[in-house]
Amino acid sequence: MLLLGGVKVLKHGSPGNTDNVGSSDFLKYNGVNLFAAKELVERATEQLGFAYTEALDQKYKHIHVQTHEVAGLAHMNDIIGPVTHPANPRLLKKKIIGINHLVTPERVAQAYRIMNQKGITNLERGLFVRGFAETGYNGGIDEVSVMPGGTLVSELNKGQIRTYHLTAKDFGLEEITKEELSPGIKKAEVSKAILANEIYGGMRSSALVNTAIIFYLTDGLDLIEGTKKADTLLSSGRPLEILLEYAKMSRGENV
Repeated sequence: MLLLGGVKVLKHGSPGNTDNVGSSDFLKYNGVNLFAAKELVERATEQLGFAYTEALDQKYKHIHVQTHEVAGLAHMNDIIGPVTHPANPRLLKKKIIGINHLVTPERVAQAYRIMNQKGITNLERGLFVRGFAETGYNGGIDEVSVMPGGTLVSELNKGQIRTYHLTAKDFGLEEITKEELSPGIKKAEVSKAILANEIYGGMRSSALVNTAIIFYLTDGLDLIEGTKKADTLLSSGRPLEILLEYAKMSRGENV
């Protein structure tokens, strides 16, 4: 997901569960203090429009540590982690969650509808996505896909759930192969290069569509317009600047 664009994002993530670079690993690579004080996280969210909370940070919760380090249920954390986002549930009204192979996007949408009804969460709109490399729902990823398999989406909107399928054409883009999406062993370096507007092709397309759905969710832009907005934003170089500014703030600098 790209940074900025007028949308405030409190990203919640963890070290790599299924590969060697997860959200936390990437941010640490860029100098972010993963265990920044709550006050700094709150201030960064307001001032920069971006902040990060580490799922293993026990000042927020304990469940991720229990399942990740004690029980060793890496894949389960892909579900438990997003559901136990540390932001105030009364304030967290819009959310996007990538879904792994253990459950369907619709099942998670149904779970949120139940939690809303019980007053546990207050999610007005949510997008639950599962991407695929190949047709027939094979070769899944927990994000939007512009590969031939497209993306299965369950959208929760004011208590109603709609499930649909998206393809690269819905974003105004061409399909890519799974080989084009692979960063190899230098995932952190490649991810930073994408933010620095140094990489084009399949990996850039993937970044654009996963930002386009944010603009669809928050601003009501259609997916093609959202993709164009994401492209303009990425070309500006501002996303990387914001990330590096947040890294300084998380370490107590420029406060």
